[in-house]
Amino acid sequence: MEDLTWHATDRKVNIGVLSHPTDSPAWAAIDDKYPDFASEPRNLRLGISADGVDVNRGNRSHSVWPILTIIYNLPPWLCMKRKFIMLSLLISGTPGNDIDVFLTPFIDDMQLLFDIGVEKYDAYTQEQFKLREVVLWIINDYPALGTLSGCPYSGFQGCVLCGEETHCIRLPKSKK
Repeated sequence: MEDLTWHATDRKVNIGVLSHPTDSPAWAAIDDKYPDFASEPRNLRLGISADGVDVNRGNRSHSVWPILTIIYNLPPWLCMKRKFIMLSLLISGTPGNDIDVFLTPFIDDMQLLFDIGVEKYDAYTQEQFKLREVVLWIINDYPALGTLSGCPYSGFQGCVLCGEETHCIRLPKSKK
């Protein structure tokens, strides 16, 4: 647990330099909005990475979606090391809109860990505490964002944020 609290105890702050996710506006926004969460440095700040992988060399009838979880509490020399990146979910099958069927239990668990948490024993301090977590970022490319959000990512309504309110202009004579 000592490394999980590094961001609160051993980190050297360089004003104006983004050297760790703790320097980010997203981290500060969580601290401001949820001070009870921020008061426990062992609470986890996570990143989720998702992207489809073509396993059949161009055959789009089957894809695999690894969902990876990154713990940003760790020092920068550890948080992006392979042994600290967790494979949380592996979705395999025909590409389509059914990905949310697999993601829903994962998202529900993440929400439960934020709202309620789970009792854990910290061997470093030799005490019980309630561990909670929050997802700071979801990292993916634009096509994956469209798949994960269930929104189109190209064409007439290609903005996943605007959706039906997307303002688009067709270029004259280009059919685009």
